[in-house]
Amino acid sequence: MDTSNSIEDALNFASEQISIYFGLSILILGVIGGILNLIVFTTLKTFRETTCAFYLTVVSSVNIGQLIISLFIRILSDGFNTDIRKISWVCKIHIYMASVFALIAMTVMCFATIDQYISMTKYRRFSNLQLAHYGVISTCFIWSIYTISFLIFWDSSSGVCTINNLSFSIYSSRFHFPILLGFLPISIMITFSILAFHSARTLISRQMNIVRLSRDRQLTAMTLVHVMFIIITTIPYVVFFVYLLNQHNTNPEQTARNNLIFTIVLLISYSTYSGSFYIYCCVSERFRRQLVYVLMKVCINRWQQWINNRNHNRIMPTMEMILDTHAIRPRGTFLEIMIFETRLVSVGLALTCLILITTFYVGSHTNISYIEFQNIKLRNVRIHSELLSPRILCLIITAPKYFLDRVKAVNATWGPRCDRYFFITEYIPQNMTLEQINFAQQIPIAPIQNITPGYDHLTQKSTLAFLFAYKKYFNDFDWFVKADDDTYLIVENLKAFLSQQNTSEPVTFGYNYKVHAQRGMHAGGASYALSRESLRRFYEAHKDPNSTCRADGGAEDIEIAKCLRTKDVYPGQSLDKQNRELFHPLKYIDHFFGDIVTSFKEMTEHPLQSGDNCCGDKTISFHYVVPSLLTKLDNVTTPMKYYNNVNLIDYLYFMNVSE
Repeated sequence: MDTSNSIEDALNFASEQISIYFGLSILILGVIGGILNLIVFTTLKTFRETTCAFYLTVVSSVNIGQLIISLFIRILSDGFNTDIRKISWVCKIHIYMASVFALIAMTVMCFATIDQYISMTKYRRFSNLQLAHYGVISTCFIWSIYTISFLIFWDSSSGVCTINNLSFSIYSSRFHFPILLGFLPISIMITFSILAFHSARTLISRQMNIVRLSRDRQLTAMTLVHVMFIIITTIPYVVFFVYLLNQHNTNPEQTARNNLIFTIVLLISYSTYSGSFYIYCCVSERFRRQLVYVLMKVCINRWQQWINNRNHNRIMPTMEMILDTHAIRPRGTFLEIMIFETRLVSVGLALTCLILITTFYVGSHTNISYIEFQNIKLRNVRIHSELLSPRILCLIITAPKYFLDRVKAVNATWGPRCDRYFFITEYIPQNMTLEQINFAQQIPIAPIQNITPGYDHLTQKSTLAFLFAYKKYFNDFDWFVKADDDTYLIVENLKAFLSQQNTSEPVTFGYNYKVHAQRGMHAGGASYALSRESLRRFYEAHKDPNSTCRADGGAEDIEIAKCLRTKDVYPGQSLDKQNRELFHPLKYIDHFFGDIVTSFKEMTEHPLQSGDNCCGDKTISFHYVVPSLLTKLDNVTTPMKYYNNVNLIDYLYFMNVSE
C-alpha cells in the first residue's frame, strides 16, 4: 500500500470519526443544556425581570436552532457522507438560517456584555427590558435582511454547496467570517467584559438591596465566564480560517491534514453554542440551587396545581419568592432540596460513567472498522468544500461582431458558472453599432488595450489575456482557462476534473495533438486550462528579453504551446478512466459518428473513437457550437447537476441535439 495514500486515508477516517462522536456529543449536550437554560430563565421571576437574563434567554434559544440547523446537517455530511445540501433550496435555507443564528447569537452576547457594564454605571437607566426587547427585535430584522445575499449567492449547482459569485466570495472570506463573526464581536466582548469586571469589584461597597446585589453578581459572573468561553472556542477557528485564505495547496495528503484540523477547530467553535448551561452550573452555586428548585419544586408544584385545579379548582401556593429572596426556609424544605441535589449529582455521575463506558467500547472496536475501511479504500471521501473547490478564471476570445449572438449565448449559459470570466475583445466604438455598444456595457470585458482586430491576431489576444490574468488575478485563482465564443464548456465537469490536479505543477490540460510543438499541443477551440505555475512561467517567458515567444502572428494554439515549452510546461492527459476524451475540438455529432477528415486523425495524440466511446461521461467541452445549439446543450446538461448517474452521450443521442 502506498504510504502517502495510507496517511491520507487515515487522516480522512479520523475526520469522519471526530465529526460523528465529537459532533454528536456537542449536539446532544447542547440541545439538552439549552432547554434547561430556557426552563430556568423563563420560570423564575428574578430572571424574567432582568435584561441580562433576557439576553441570555435569547442566546440559548438561538443556540438550539444553530445546533439543529447547522451542526446536525454538517455531521450528516462529514460523518455519514449524506450531504442533503446538494439540493439547491436546502443549501440556500441552511446557509441562510445558520448565518442568521450565528450573527444574532454573537450580537446578543455583545448586548449582554454591554448591559452588564452599564447596569453598574451611572447609565444604568438604559439597562431596561423595553430597550432590550427593541434591541433584539432590531437585531433579528437587520441580520435577516443582511443574509438575504446568502440566499442569492450560495448554490449547489456544481454538486457542492458553495458561493457562486467571486465578489461575494471575496467579501465573505475577507470580512464576513473572520471579521463580522470573529474579531469584531470578540473585541467588543473583551472590552466590555474588562469594564464590567472592574465595575463589579466595586459593586459590593454600594448601598443596595441584598437580593439585587446577589443577583447582579451572579449574572455578571455567568456572563463574563460565558464570554471567555466564546473567545477561547472561537479564536482557533478564526485563526485557521485566515490561514487557509493564504494557502493554495492541492497536495492530497496536506489537504487531508488541513481537513482534519478544520474539522477539529470547527467543532470546537460549535461548542460555543452548547456550553453555556454547563458553564453557568460550574460558575454559579446559586444557579445550581435555582436549577434544582425549578426541576424539583416549580415543575412538580405546577403539575400538582394543574391536577388540583382540574379536580378541586384549587391553587397551590408557589415557593418562588422563598428562593429568590433567600428568606428562611423550613428545615424540611432545605433537607428535601439537599437530598434531591445529592441524588441529581449521583445520577449525573452514573450517566457520565455510562457515556465513558460506551465511548471506550466504541473505541475498542474502531480498529476493526478502520481495517475494513482500509480494505475497501473509500473512493468518495468527503472533504470540506472550503478546502477543495478549485477557483477558475475563464478568458473567452471573441470580437464585437459576435456580441449579439455568440457572446450573448455564452453570457446567458456557461460563462457565469466560472468563478470569474472575461470576454477578450477589441473595443472600438466607432466601428460598432449602437446595439453592440449598449450590450458591451452589460458584459465583463477585460480592460486590455491595443488589441489588434481580426482573426489573424488570435495569438495576440490570447497572450494579452494570459498576461492580464497574471497581473490582476494570479493569487485569486487556481486555473486559468482559455475558450472561444463558440465553445460550450461544462464548468461543473471542468472543476471536478481540475480538483484532482495540482495547480502548483507546470501542466496544462486540453485536447492533445502530437504535432507542431515538443510533446504536442492543445486544440485552441476545445479550450485549455493553465495551472497557476504554468501561468507564472508563461509570464516569465514573455518578460525574458531572450525569449522566442511570439507576441502576435501564427496559429494561436501552436504559438502558446511553443512559448510554454521554453519554460518546461507540458500538456497533461485529459482522459477519463475508460481513456475517452474530455475536451473536444469538433461538434458533438462529428465525434459521435466519426465523420472526421484523415488529416485531423493523423494529428491526434490518442486514437479517435466514435459512438459511446467518443466522449467521456464527464465531458468538459465541445467546439463549433452555434448559439442556438449552445442553449440546447445547456438545457440538456443542466439535469446532470442533479442526477450524477446520467450518461452524457446517451442523453445527447436521445435528445438528438444537432443542427
